[in-house]
Formats: sequence, C-alpha cells, structure tokens
Amino acid sequence: MTHMDSTFQSSSPAETKRIARRILSRIKEKNARTKKDAHVHILALEGDLGSGKTTFTQGIGNTLGIRHLPSPTFTLMNTYSLNKTNREHLSPWNTLVHIDCYRASSAHDFEDIGVRDMLADPRVLVLIEWPEIVRPLLPHGAALFLAFSHGRKPSDRIIRTSFTQTSRVH
Repeated sequence: MTHMDSTFQSSSPAETKRIARRILSRIKEKNARTKKDAHVHILALEGDLGSGKTTFTQGIGNTLGIRHLPSPTFTLMNTYSLNKTNREHLSPWNTLVHIDCYRASSAHDFEDIGVRDMLADPRVLVLIEWPEIVRPLLPHGAALFLAFSHGRKPSDRIIRTSFTQTSRVH
C-alpha cells in the first residue's frame, strides 16, 4: 500500500469534508516531493448516488476558498479560478474543475469542451464524479481514485483511495 492508498470512515457530511481536506493536504505533500510531471491533480470519485462524492467535492472546494460548489450534473462541468486571495497555503493549482459524468453519453462529450487539455495541465485540480466514461482520457499517474460507499448506519460513509482504478465498494 502506498502513502495514498487508505480507507477513511465518516459519520457525517462535516466529517466527509474534513477527510477531503486531509486528502488534499496529502496530495500537496506528495506533489512537493515528486517531479512536476508526476503530480497528482485529478481525483476520480466513484460510488453510488448519495455516497458522499458531492459532499467530498464541496470539502475540497471549501478548502480552496470556494464557498458554493453546485453539482454540474446538467452542465457537465464547472470551472473555478483559484487566485491567491482564495487559495489556502498557496496551493499549486490555479483552477478547480468539477466534472460530473453521470449524464454524459461518451468521452467525446468532454473532448468537445476542452477537458483533455485540463486533464494534462498539473496546474488544474480536476474532480470527476462518475469517472468511468472518461477513464481513457486520464493521464497515467495523474489520478487518485476514490471509492465511496455507504456504511452500516445511514449517515456512515466509507472512502477508499488508490492510484489504481478502484472497484466499487459494497
């Protein structure tokens, strides 16, 4: 297991957001120790409806100074500028892109709106919900996969991270 292969348990949306902050911090630490072409800047969020993917994304956005992150289910993608006044600890990213592939029919839907360039740019932090459809577009080594699942109690969530595509957690 690498430093980023972990399992987290959450019992509330607030805790899921704290986990998002911790994972973002770990990514920053890893990126500071590696060459720029090996930086992680894509988070691929897998899991059933209601398993915490959007709450996690909101935690990442909040950490980077973005107060409101609506789900891009109908627009496919939302982009946020991360200027120096709204970046905690001067993160290495200048842009946050939140992609929701739930309603997409193919990876071509995203190629037409410039996603390939964003995925190749380590200055862009990309969060992808329902990433299965765009997996062929992901640059090797740039993505951290997160599998979200429901726990035993209705409010419990389990989040597993891996540098290889996760299999759904049941």
